[in-house]
Amino acid sequence: MRLIAYVQGTNGRLNTKAWDVFCSFTPQIELVTDAAAFIDLSGCGSLPSLLRQIDQNIYGEHSIGIATTKLLAKAAVLAPKAIIPFSVNLTKVLRLHKLKPCAHLFANKEQVFLANLPIEYLNLGPSLQEQLNKLGLFRVADVLSITQQQLIYRLGTDGTLVYQSARGIDHSKVEPNYPPCSIVIEKSLDHVFNQGALSMVLMDCCTSLSNELRQTGKAATLCRLALTTDDGQKLATERKLSSPSNELLKLWFLAQSMLNTLTISTPLTSLKLTAIEPVPVSLQQLSLFERPTTICQGLNKILSNLRYRFADTKTYLASQIQLDRYEQMLSFYRHE
Repeated sequence: MRLIAYVQGTNGRLNTKAWDVFCSFTPQIELVTDAAAFIDLSGCGSLPSLLRQIDQNIYGEHSIGIATTKLLAKAAVLAPKAIIPFSVNLTKVLRLHKLKPCAHLFANKEQVFLANLPIEYLNLGPSLQEQLNKLGLFRVADVLSITQQQLIYRLGTDGTLVYQSARGIDHSKVEPNYPPCSIVIEKSLDHVFNQGALSMVLMDCCTSLSNELRQTGKAATLCRLALTTDDGQKLATERKLSSPSNELLKLWFLAQSMLNTLTISTPLTSLKLTAIEPVPVSLQQLSLFERPTTICQGLNKILSNLRYRFADTKTYLASQIQLDRYEQMLSFYRHE
């Protein structure tokens, strides 16, 4: 049987240390917000033993709802008073101090628990929820009184989703996204102190990072530069890119700006450049620019067509196009 937990910080936020504790017991963690996550506890051994260990190592207080699906686990946390008759209070039974409230919903009481809740707890989205309200359906019990065929007739294909959700049926899996994916490039240094030599090593790291990002189809959003001195001192700084990118020059300028913020007084033994949480790269982006620049020869025909198409309307158009692997340059077009 699946065991899904929904964890939420009681103060509205959680730090990474809290997620690191959960991650040490199960790798199946799906962060929903900075303060909440779904955790798959299936196959993690004895639930009481697991919760006691987490309670001993966690920082701060956390609300936890445990059920067989993500939908029910989240509802168990968001409706703490409604779930009391249909669950066991593990905080009291196991004498937990930081995991409170910690409610485990009885499997045979899931539908009864949901029936007492407003339809907001079904996570159907504002548009679908509004349609249900127009039909006079405000609570889950109202939805349970209607057949699947009637819901499909009124809502189309969404009718099946509403029918299943009202009965606690949720086949969605926990999609692990913690710890965040990172690409790390690290270089060992032979007591480098010369600024020129350090810049060359940094350029080499940026080149490797750029290649790695391109091969994985990702673009960096946040980079971290960490240096280690020969006396064991750690120097580190982070900085965001103005927009996601895997271009060598942008990574180089960012890395160089980070390096300039660090005060280096002794030779270095290692340098680490990290792209934190890279995102899928967009092959084509549209934006507006104020000034025209040189037109890439390979795009002359495309831009000629654009001139013809927008000549009468005087529309300002700019395309940032990623060319083939060489990516020689960007082309911007403005017609006045």
